[in-house]
Amino acid sequence: MAGAIDLSFSSSASLEVFKMDFQNPALEMPLAGGAVPTSERFHRLVWGTTGLESQTHPLGIIAGGLVDGTVNLWNPAAIVGTDVGSDAGDANVLISKLEKHTGAVKGLDFNPFNPNLLASGAADGELSIWDLANPGAPSLYPALKSGGGAANSAGEVTCLSWNRKVQHILASTSANGTTVVWDLKRQRPVISFTDPNLKRRCSAIQWNPEVATQLIVASDDDRSPTLQVWDLRNAVSPQRELSCHTAGVLSMAWCPSDTSLLLSCAKDNRTLCWDTNSGEVVAELPPSSNWNFDVQWSVRTPGVLGASSFDGKVTLHNLQDASAPGSETPGINADFSTSTGRTPKNAMLKTPAWMKRPCGVSMGFGGRMVSHKAQEITLKNVVTNAEVVDRSAKFEQAVSSTDKGALKSYCLEKEEAAEGDDAEKDVWSFMKLLFEENARRQLLDHLGFESAEEVPEPPATPEKAPPSPAVEELVTPEKAPSPPASPAEPAPAPPAPAPAPEEVDEDSFFDKLAEEQPDDGAGFFDNLGDTPEPAPAPAAEAPAEQPVEAAAEEPAVEKAPVEEPVAVEEPTVPLSETEAEIQRALVVGNYAAAVKACLAADRYADALVLASIGGEGLWASTQKTFMERVPQPYMKVVHALVEKDLTGLVQTRPLSNWKETLAMLCTYAPCADWAGLAEMLADKLAGMKMMEAATLCYICAGSVDKAATIWANLYKASTKKVEVLQSVMEKALVLCKATNARSTSPALASLINEYAEILVTEGQLSTAMKYLCMLPGEDTPTTAALRDRIYRGGLEADGSFQPPPFPFLAHEVEGEAVAPSQFVPQAAAYHAAPAPSAYIPQ
Repeated sequence: MAGAIDLSFSSSASLEVFKMDFQNPALEMPLAGGAVPTSERFHRLVWGTTGLESQTHPLGIIAGGLVDGTVNLWNPAAIVGTDVGSDAGDANVLISKLEKHTGAVKGLDFNPFNPNLLASGAADGELSIWDLANPGAPSLYPALKSGGGAANSAGEVTCLSWNRKVQHILASTSANGTTVVWDLKRQRPVISFTDPNLKRRCSAIQWNPEVATQLIVASDDDRSPTLQVWDLRNAVSPQRELSCHTAGVLSMAWCPSDTSLLLSCAKDNRTLCWDTNSGEVVAELPPSSNWNFDVQWSVRTPGVLGASSFDGKVTLHNLQDASAPGSETPGINADFSTSTGRTPKNAMLKTPAWMKRPCGVSMGFGGRMVSHKAQEITLKNVVTNAEVVDRSAKFEQAVSSTDKGALKSYCLEKEEAAEGDDAEKDVWSFMKLLFEENARRQLLDHLGFESAEEVPEPPATPEKAPPSPAVEELVTPEKAPSPPASPAEPAPAPPAPAPAPEEVDEDSFFDKLAEEQPDDGAGFFDNLGDTPEPAPAPAAEAPAEQPVEAAAEEPAVEKAPVEEPVAVEEPTVPLSETEAEIQRALVVGNYAAAVKACLAADRYADALVLASIGGEGLWASTQKTFMERVPQPYMKVVHALVEKDLTGLVQTRPLSNWKETLAMLCTYAPCADWAGLAEMLADKLAGMKMMEAATLCYICAGSVDKAATIWANLYKASTKKVEVLQSVMEKALVLCKATNARSTSPALASLINEYAEILVTEGQLSTAMKYLCMLPGEDTPTTAALRDRIYRGGLEADGSFQPPPFPFLAHEVEGEAVAPSQFVPQAAAYHAAPAPSAYIPQ
């Protein structure tokens, strides 16, 4: 900086670019490239956006006003590309030199509307306007010459600034205290003014970003270290003066993010932030080791500002970390030098505009949203997920009905909607079976096994009876029919007829015979009488009148059928040793020994026949021995059924055949044991991570808690939280309705609570309360607290719900405060409602 010297009395100068990394906690800013040496020291340095749109200069252009009157243009993109610590002067970073002025250039500013226009002012009193459309060969507009009056005594230009509202208006200040406003369209000054009370040196000037006719002029004269606010509509005297500095002001900067904030630094080593509306100082930066001669706001980051001091340092500050004025206290350093220390900082006296909310919104309990804009406050209910609301209302209508048909229809609807998702479809199909009249029979059909009532029985085989002569004649026609009995000897009584088979089978049998021999049998059986005896021939209608000689002519044929059954003896068959042992045991009635001999000889059929007439004990032991010895897979099932050991059957059956095992339990398990056995099968399946099958078995067992636990784990692992939670909640509540559950597991209560909170967020307080009331048994502390909050959050004035029990213990506090840890939910402090339906509007 011109006018300052370091401890080595070096007069060299250089240009350096630093990196700004706000995430880096280190205070030292790293260099972005090498240093660029310059021939002279700087009076003014500005960074413009020239070339950003065309990308000819991606980082814009840096312009520096030097002591010798030249204006140098550098390419910062080329500087950043050089190595840190190297000499960047040879990297073609210098774009051009603007040599026009003969004195030190102290005024330099880019036009905010046209970044190609650069204004410069020097100690020679001239203002130059440069066109940087071609930075390598910039063009110069005619110099602004003062003409007559106060303009002739303008003197050296100390600062200049473009108007922030009108692009062709430029203002400059001079060392003799004159401020001139230039109109570039007219190429002449339009107005000039000075302090009417004191001729003072002007050091800085800034236009108001919002008011085109208002500007502030500062003086570095220690006699009048004030900032004067001027309005060109009345340029006779300043509108207001900002006084707080005790020495001359060196620089000013108007905040681009909040037009009421203005920075100033002075020779008193104070950097202040002013409220230009009230004229008060709202914050003060920490003092530096030397004066700050320049301050600037960040164009892109609100609240960040930089300060340059005469000790050669550039510091960055956050206005939010600044404190209110008057927080400094003098102190003594370790080397006995004095410095200004800081007491604990006070907050800024004014909130910056970038921290104020032009509008705002906040969500409250019950889906309520409050918003504000300007002076208007709006309160309304907001639904963010209409699908959840519609689906919950439909489900609530289905489960609130006492008709099982409604729940069955809902399950059927969900089953049909789950096409493509086999697991979901199976769950709802099993759930639907719980509402059937004959659920176990329907379950067998669903598993693919026909129930015993539906299996057609094979035709019963009647006991063998002596065939009638007519049947023998049809079956064996070659055999001659027996003649009628002689009247002298009465015919033997016919044997007792065997139990007649079912009439339907006999008819079908004879119909079949008639079809095989239609010519002989049909007419014959039409003449059959009620008695099975053969019909007499027409000539024998009066057997008593037949001569005796006729009967004596055929003695052999007549007596053979009567005498042969008595005379024939069974042939003697030699017996084996085993057969002889069996027969000896039978002779004395020792059935146990006979069965033992049969089993020893592997004659299992004989053993079972003999055991069937030897008593229940012998029959049971023979059955057990037979099933143990015969290695057939199905015999294990028979053994379990005989022994009534369905528990062992569940434990030993392979899990791959879980449907078959479930069907066996459905067929043979007593009603009292059905739920326990099905849950045992489900536990085995869950232990082998077969969760889908385990869920179906838990549904059959009516185990709401364990099924809800599996569904809760699926919900936790899912990414579609709301959709999966709603599906899980629907299945859990339907299962509770189907099984008439009387208690609630923590897993199920947690799911219902979370779903109720989602409904509350959508503004469905009434529906959420109904779901919570559906939970069977006593409320958990979380459920009780949620019910109380929902009731007091909007349902209290409704009148449709009874007030739930208060979920906390009340403590009387007298004299001293009670520790917060004592105010905890107490499960014993409240009881569930007598019936959930008491909280549902009738």
